[in-house]
Amino acid sequence: MMIENMETSPLRREVVNSDFGNMERPLIMKAEKLKTKDHHKNDNANKQVVDLLHIMEKWRDQVNEEKRQYRLEKMEMLRERLEMDKERLEMDKERLRLDREDKEERIMLMDISGMPHELQQYYRRR
Repeated sequence: MMIENMETSPLRREVVNSDFGNMERPLIMKAEKLKTKDHHKNDNANKQVVDLLHIMEKWRDQVNEEKRQYRLEKMEMLRERLEMDKERLEMDKERLRLDREDKEERIMLMDISGMPHELQQYYRRR
């Protein structure tokens, strides 16, 4: 077996003598370049998505703060209403007490001498 010298081989001579200007870029190199371009596009799209997520997060925080503030104001209004209801209840109790005392006083001042005996006993028991 004779190993042919690479410098004198016909394939080598053909490659050396060929015009390198007409050679196209290998497909692998083209694909890698396209991946790099796509990667830059994806980086830009990812940045936009991240920016959008930050905006949405700020908006969510603002909405949550507004909801919290609304609930606090609502609780304060309910406390005030409860306090007013308590005051009204106390006033109603006092009015009922005064009405009862007024009825009792009228009964005590009533002249029952002209009434039938059973009715006189009823008013005396009260």
